[in-house]
Amino acid sequence: MSLGGKAILFGRWGSIGPTDTVDYLADVHSFNDAYRNVFDIEYRVRTYSEGPYYPEYVFRCDLVGTESNDADYPTLAWDSLATVGHTGEDVEGIPYASFINMLPGEASVMYTYDSRHDDLNNEGKPVAWRHLGPDCQYVYFDIPLSFFEREAAKAALRQAVDDLLDYTTDIEEPIAREVLPRAVTLNQNYPNPFNPTTEMVYSLPQRSHVTLSVYNVLGRRVTTLVDTDQPAGTYRVRWDGTDDYGNHVATGIYLYRLQAGERVLSKKMLLLK
Repeated sequence: MSLGGKAILFGRWGSIGPTDTVDYLADVHSFNDAYRNVFDIEYRVRTYSEGPYYPEYVFRCDLVGTESNDADYPTLAWDSLATVGHTGEDVEGIPYASFINMLPGEASVMYTYDSRHDDLNNEGKPVAWRHLGPDCQYVYFDIPLSFFEREAAKAALRQAVDDLLDYTTDIEEPIAREVLPRAVTLNQNYPNPFNPTTEMVYSLPQRSHVTLSVYNVLGRRVTTLVDTDQPAGTYRVRWDGTDDYGNHVATGIYLYRLQAGERVLSKKMLLLK
């Protein structure tokens, strides 16, 4: 990396136990310099995994997926069968998970933590990020891709390779080219939690009739933001926290639901006032 190399890296996980933190800034060990100075990690937090303390008790973990911050990276969902294959146990969620706090710099986040319990201490924290600069180029997954649904995990890894191979530092203006999405995707809204506005990004691989609506936790529709035919591409839609009548909605968890043709995707967001 010090010679300007390229790398795809995978993080590490702790042991069963309460949440704790590894602070690379406070640690004087020289082998932690790379975490701080190359990979932009200030500290790593291990999230809690429960049990199994009794035979009938299922091993439960908080990480059940990731939310994509980039339209080129598909959302990743936990695969229960893959987890059993790795652990040999009845496990709900991905064990020994961690997230990081990033140092300020040029790195950008591709994936954030999706908490089983919507734990605000964990939800939305970085778990995969990249740096594509002239000094070095890396894509860092601090999650075990083999615990996620296989096709989406393969697509994420393939995109990481594309990021590293396609990046250029030429000073000439690159030739513009349209890259169409490979699948219908719906990204996690940003910011989240939010007040008063947030933005949702979705992608279409082909022309489709699209509806994007917001629902409360009781399943009642609050507002419809999009209801029209759209060509293939990536779209950004803002929501100002109001219903169809212009009334501001209350603090709470809301669902936003995208339907593009036969494909239906939904995610959660939190409005805080």
